Amino acid sequence: MTNPEDVRLQWDEQTPPPYAPLFSWTPHFPILLQQPMTLPQKYLDMLHPLSAVNYQQLSQRIPRNPCDQGMDYSAEAFLILRIFDREMTSSVVQWLRRELGIKMPDFFMKFEYGKHANYHGKNKNKKINFNHCQRDTKTGEWIWKAPATGQECTCTKTYCKRHKTVPFEKANNSFFWKWGMFVSARNRLYHTSDNDPFTLMELIALKNELDNFMLSYLPYMYALKKELSSPAKQENDSSNQENDSSNQENDSSKSAT
Repeated sequence: MTNPEDVRLQWDEQTPPPYAPLFSWTPHFPILLQQPMTLPQKYLDMLHPLSAVNYQQLSQRIPRNPCDQGMDYSAEAFLILRIFDREMTSSVVQWLRRELGIKMPDFFMKFEYGKHANYHGKNKNKKINFNHCQRDTKTGEWIWKAPATGQECTCTKTYCKRHKTVPFEKANNSFFWKWGMFVSARNRLYHTSDNDPFTLMELIALKNELDNFMLSYLPYMYALKKELSSPAKQENDSSNQENDSSNQENDSSKSAT
C-alpha cells in the first residue's frame, strides 16, 4: 500500500487540471493510483463525526477485485461527495456566512432569524441566500438549509476575488478548481441518466481525489471550523482582559504601599 503522505496530485498547484474544466458536465478523473488511498488516523479525527462514519463505510464498500469493473458504483460515489460537501459546508461556507453578517459561533450551521445574508456568483442579478431556512419535519423548528453545492463554490470564489480575501492561507486558485471538480462529479450523478454508470476506475480516482484534497486542506478547514464554532477564543480574550486589569490593580496597590 502506498503511503498517502507521499502521494500528491500530479499537476502544478497553480495550474488547473486539463482534464476537468470547472463545472464541466462529465469530468474525466485520472487514475492516480491502482488502489484507493487511506487517510491517516490524524486526518480522520479532523472529520465531522458523520463524515468519519461515511469514510469507514466507503473503505469497506470499495472492491479490490478488477472483475467488479462492470458494476455501477454511483452509490459509493455519493458517499464521497457527501463527505466532501459536509466538510466544505461546515468550514468554508460558514466562513462566508460570517463575512455576510451571520453571527458566529451563535449561529454556526444555524438559521439566524431576521438576518439577510445574500450573495451572488457569476450572475450578479441572481442572489443566493446563505441564511435560508426550512421547517424540520421531526421537530417542527426552523433550521438552516445550505445552498446548492455549486452555488456555494461560485459565491465563495466570487466573494474572495472581489474582496481580495480567503478563508485560509492555502485557499488559492487550485483549491477552487478542485472544489469545482467535485461539483462537476455531483452534477453528473444527479443530472445524468442511468445509462452513465460510475465505474470502479472512476470511483477509485474520485476517492483518491478526495484523499488528496483532505491531505492538502483539511488541517486548515478543521482550524477554521473550530474558530467559527467555538466561543473559546472570545472567552480567552475576556479572561485575558480580566487578568490584565487585576494585574494593574495589584501593581497600583504595590506602588501605593
